[in-house]
Amino acid sequence: MLLHLVDATGEHAGQAYKTVRRELEAYGGGLTGKPKIVALSKCDAVDAETLKTQVARLKRAAKATPLKLSSATREGVEAALAALLKVIDAARVEAPEPAAPEAAEPPREWRP
Repeated sequence: MLLHLVDATGEHAGQAYKTVRRELEAYGGGLTGKPKIVALSKCDAVDAETLKTQVARLKRAAKATPLKLSSATREGVEAALAALLKVIDAARVEAPEPAAPEAAEPPREWRP
């Protein structure tokens, strides 16, 4: 799973998100197909109007409502952790259990 943290103090949150998604696509390896959570970070560092604008930009680009986070004030951190756990738990339910390893035969006694 991927947690996209987009900086609210950046110039354009939506463009920043799209840049990262293009890089992931170019890299390959199935990264763009992984479940994702999108969050706007450093929300404490911008005024209310900028925050509103950046949330709207990121929402349009990601086609999902972003979480709002601040590591300085811990705003939204618990919600982000809960969202991550929800996705991880869902993946555990969907994933088949690995097969139990076959019991190894005990070594036979060597005789000449």
